[in-house]
Amino acid sequence: MRGDDDTSGVHAGEGLIGRDDDLSALADAVAGASLVTVTGLGGVGKTSLARALVTAERERHGSESASWCDVTDSTSREEVVAALAATLGVDLEARSPDDAEREEALCRGLADLGAHLLTLDNTEQVTAPVAVLTEAWLERCPELRILVTSRERLGSSAEHQYALGPLALPAQSDGEHALGGAAVELFLTRVRRVEPSYSPDDSELALIGEVVRELDGLPLAIELAAARVPLLGVSALLERLVDRFRVLNRAPAGTVARHSTLQAAIAWSWELLSEDEATALAQCSVFRGGFTAAAAEQVLTLIAEDASVIDVLQDLLDKSLIGSRSDGHGGKRLRLTANMHAYAEARLSEMAIRSAAESRHASFFAPLSLPDPEWVRRERDNLLAVGERGLREAALFPSAVRALGALASASGGPRQRVAELLDATIAEARVIAGDADSSGLRFTLLRARANFRRRGGDVDGAIRDAIEACALVTDEGDPSLRASAMTDLGHALSERGSTRDAQRTLEEAAALHRGAENDGETARALVALGDLLQGTGELSVARAYLGEALAIYERSDDRPAHIRALLNLANVDATASSRVAAQAHYEDARRLAEQSGEPYLAAYAVMGTAFTHHDGRNDQDGRNDQDEQDEQDARRHYQEALSAFAKLEQSRDEGLCHSYLGVLAHTRRDFVAAVDHGRRAWALLDRSGNQRYGALAVGRLACACAAAGHRVDAEAYLGRARELLRDDQDPLSAQVHAMHEALVGLVQSSGEGAAAARGAAREILDASAENDSLSFGVRLARRSLAAELALAGSEQVADETGFAIASDGRWFRCEGGERVDLRRRRALRQVLAHLLTSHQDEAGSAMTLDELFAAGWPDTRLAPDHAANRVYNVLSELRGMGLRDALISRDDGYLLDPKLEIRVGEAGG
Repeated sequence: MRGDDDTSGVHAGEGLIGRDDDLSALADAVAGASLVTVTGLGGVGKTSLARALVTAERERHGSESASWCDVTDSTSREEVVAALAATLGVDLEARSPDDAEREEALCRGLADLGAHLLTLDNTEQVTAPVAVLTEAWLERCPELRILVTSRERLGSSAEHQYALGPLALPAQSDGEHALGGAAVELFLTRVRRVEPSYSPDDSELALIGEVVRELDGLPLAIELAAARVPLLGVSALLERLVDRFRVLNRAPAGTVARHSTLQAAIAWSWELLSEDEATALAQCSVFRGGFTAAAAEQVLTLIAEDASVIDVLQDLLDKSLIGSRSDGHGGKRLRLTANMHAYAEARLSEMAIRSAAESRHASFFAPLSLPDPEWVRRERDNLLAVGERGLREAALFPSAVRALGALASASGGPRQRVAELLDATIAEARVIAGDADSSGLRFTLLRARANFRRRGGDVDGAIRDAIEACALVTDEGDPSLRASAMTDLGHALSERGSTRDAQRTLEEAAALHRGAENDGETARALVALGDLLQGTGELSVARAYLGEALAIYERSDDRPAHIRALLNLANVDATASSRVAAQAHYEDARRLAEQSGEPYLAAYAVMGTAFTHHDGRNDQDGRNDQDEQDEQDARRHYQEALSAFAKLEQSRDEGLCHSYLGVLAHTRRDFVAAVDHGRRAWALLDRSGNQRYGALAVGRLACACAAAGHRVDAEAYLGRARELLRDDQDPLSAQVHAMHEALVGLVQSSGEGAAAARGAAREILDASAENDSLSFGVRLARRSLAAELALAGSEQVADETGFAIASDGRWFRCEGGERVDLRRRRALRQVLAHLLTSHQDEAGSAMTLDELFAAGWPDTRLAPDHAANRVYNVLSELRGMGLRDALISRDDGYLLDPKLEIRVGEAGG
């Protein structure tokens, strides 16, 4: 019996790689259905999988239990019958030339096999006749099971489809995870055929991960690529995949023709397409990052007048030539694999319809007004394609401007690529659009880039763009256009700290918009004014501006602007310490942002909620359970916002979250974490170019470095903060910096200088008292400085050789040792404070377990055994911290050694 020919992708002595689950699932399918068709792209490994199943069947039930027939060369029903007859050894030559009789003879031969697995390999060119034949065979041969491989279903009523996908790809591009994907395993196995000792390091494994991803995990493409490694190496191979069909053009000897090159594998499928299918598939290459059926209906054109794009797309999907996946919102996105995309793009150019298809694509994806941000994020690759094509084709340039405007308005995405396209498009506007049209297009682009730069932290660049945009419309006499550019300028000036210039610019912009009855732009200017005046402490005026803006937005459908106004109002409430109102507004803003698909605004609302918890906690004396809960809530919200900002590539806000997390760490005396968060914050904010936020963050980092003992770094970071604030007109920023300098001086002072540092710190605290209600940043700095001042005061106790305990138990120092801080250990400090009180009131008197439990956990009720265990644990910890000799245990309880001379220090710190 024939059928043992070698097939592409299967080599002697080698099993399948990464297909164990597929093999098991296919075996189950064949056991439960009489007809199973394995479908998938050419080169995905359908033949190899089917052959592995046939081999397993023969091993279990004998060599006669399964047969294999390759019908690749068959183009008709008669040729399929002849091929199978030859495989089974059924002699048709002696039969009548009548086709019906020949088919009857073949059917009797199949029936004689009894329980048998018949495999028909590569049937895509004869699906219709194979469908008819298999139905007839199954009707006459009840014990027969049929396995078919094809790039599309047969369409038989008895058919069970098994869709075979590509090999599993590595989870990420680093070497540590690269071996986790079967695609990489196949690549390495094929390279080691030629170089048995091949052992790539982590960096090379990362490149291999990129190669197999670029090849979509397609086994054929991976084998062809691996064959090039001994000549090119992985790095050069990856670079050359831009021209993949030229590189992947040689297969091992003995490989069937249709798998000899990647191009041949795809061409085999392409030649089986109808004219409309081939035309549609070629035009699909104008899309980037996937597309919807609705987009395809607007972009694709077909040859036949009555042809339906939807029907053709369905046929291409059935033939495994396009893929489909959920968009997460109840819809589907279609896509071409990278290999198919490259081939289709080449064929599109040959058809001479590329320009028309790209024009229709640009018209569909270039919005006339700012679209939904979620749509922008979903279609960002298509929008980038429009932007890139606009630089090559003058006719597409206006569409490119609109596409780039949409990209610049949305958060997240490939910021570097958007920035490059904005720069190039602005530079080429006059050349491509001509002098007559370039002014208006440049104005639109400059405004888009100004806001894009400002959100990314490049404030100086945003100011330059806004000023240039203003200059372009000065002579045209359109006050509304000029006012819009002035609003952009006011935003940027405000972020740079040029408060007075920003206020003057925004007030003029609002007046111009009111005069032009442009409500939307009026509200935008009012929100910017409210944000600015909040920072200067004019909270009532800020509320009035924001209230007017909210009233406008509530009458409009501009949901993002409405959310921003709500966030600004929440910021005003937070500044005024109206905690409940602020949290309510932040929560409303987050809910609206999530409903509207605005992840940046939702993340900002989370960060704002963190502010309210951080601002509400008590960093000094009298901390209670609510303070502890507020700290946990603040840290949790900062972390949540930080993760969101990182995904959205918002370096400024990501840096702010790190900076505030550093403050929390500093407060709990975790200086390692404080320095780590501070360095991350500074790196992000320095990269973003936001000088004001960068100066405040680097000042906090200086404080953390001083507390951690990094004197040189602390001085260097303070110097950098001074430099950044040199041109800042905001007096509050200068005041925060002064407190940072005082804190560093306080921590690093000693001897006679310590008294002077404490005096300077008190003066600065007194001077900043009147601004405590104006700024969250001022309040944080004041509280940090006050806590350090209290700590410095408590350390004046006695001499360094005595035994000392703070009156409230917040710290102790053994003779000749370092101070041990218990501020973060509530139960420990309260137990120690009561032991100290007992020692002072009646030395030698012991405290019982019940008394110590009541001291450490007031208003808490536990079973006696559980309560005693808590006390034992606390006493054990105190002994481990240095009080082993000082803390005495007796039958009647516990006490501090009555012979011990204890110096009592000030509470706090």
